Amino acid sequence: MTTPQDKDSSQPSDANALPGWLRNAHKTTLRATRKELEAEADRTGAEIGVLADRRVRAILEQAGSTTPAAATIAAYRRDYARLMAEQRTPLEKATTFQHHNRLRSAFRFCEAEAIRSLRLQAEQARKAKRYEDMVRWTGQALERATVFHAMFLDGNRTTWGAKAAALRAAGDGKKAGKSKRAAGRRAPTPDQLLVGLANQPGRSSRVEVPALCFALFGVRPAELCKGARLVVDGERLSLVVEGAKVDAVRGQKTRTLTITATRTPSAAGFGQSLMAVRVLREAVAAGRAWVQLTDADLAAVRRAMREVQPGLSPYAYRHARASDAKAGKDRATVAAWMGHSTDRAQSYYGSRRSGSGAVKVEAAVASAPVRAVKTLPMTLAQRLAKSEANKHAKLAARAGHRPAATSAPNRRGPRLR
Repeated sequence: MTTPQDKDSSQPSDANALPGWLRNAHKTTLRATRKELEAEADRTGAEIGVLADRRVRAILEQAGSTTPAAATIAAYRRDYARLMAEQRTPLEKATTFQHHNRLRSAFRFCEAEAIRSLRLQAEQARKAKRYEDMVRWTGQALERATVFHAMFLDGNRTTWGAKAAALRAAGDGKKAGKSKRAAGRRAPTPDQLLVGLANQPGRSSRVEVPALCFALFGVRPAELCKGARLVVDGERLSLVVEGAKVDAVRGQKTRTLTITATRTPSAAGFGQSLMAVRVLREAVAAGRAWVQLTDADLAAVRRAMREVQPGLSPYAYRHARASDAKAGKDRATVAAWMGHSTDRAQSYYGSRRSGSGAVKVEAAVASAPVRAVKTLPMTLAQRLAKSEANKHAKLAARAGHRPAATSAPNRRGPRLR
């Protein structure tokens, strides 16, 4: 069987074919696979195309299949397209363990999708007796499946652990960190953010109000893109938010977040959120209570935050304000503050110990009651323990094991000496 491997071109003309940069990276494995199939065909007398399709099917079965949500599939395809455009594998591009997991999932899903599509095209060509097309598509499916196995299924594949070790050895381990939770722990106070923005030459004043809304309330960027309303009530400042990530079972359609300014022990009383709250109160008095961002506005806010502190973002402040809410409020109030319909999802944001007190969370009123979910996600240790227990239970069932009968208690009581 003639496959695209037999061509020397590093840029195949067929869009379905394995990209040249991947073929060059795995040319030894591809050559070895072709020789294995040829040897098996000589030994068994089977058609090499049949053996190739059988190998592809076995790899797909080993990989398994998933059915992500439509939004997840769209995100996978965006990440996959970027990787292909940059000609980099997930392991080469990733900077953290979580980043690698996301890119690996995207690449793995899209490649498996491409392999299944090629198998379907080959089968349709066979039924239509277009044998040249059948051979070409089977060969392309084999190539992609071989590289797929080498990248994701082979026991000797290079893993993130090897790259992490290399980064640590080179002294670059800390550069790889992009955790929003960690960024939230070291985020500047709202007043410090205001000073940092003021010191940026040429910074548009339109950036200050939305940036301070992120810093004080920890809302999602999508929520300010929908629009939110500032309300002043005495010493209190509230933000009325229309929720993002809302459907029939999750999220809060609307919520009202209320804070008061906090002070440092200094005589001036500045340093945490007093100046930031004052700026927003003045914006309300000036008739700018409605805050809504365009995509360009959001990009400008993010850029300004990064200039104040590398890694700073709206989501860093979401973690920071979650920590402050956890430090002083119950789980239901924290969930309402975050815009969650249950008290489970808050476990992914901030921590009680990380609360800085930079913002005093007064209240959070959501449009729907928060459901208390007693069963929180299992930790890794709990999952491993459950897996081991299930394994032992299955082994015991197969062996017909029955628990040993306990001996009857001594009804005569202890022997007296």
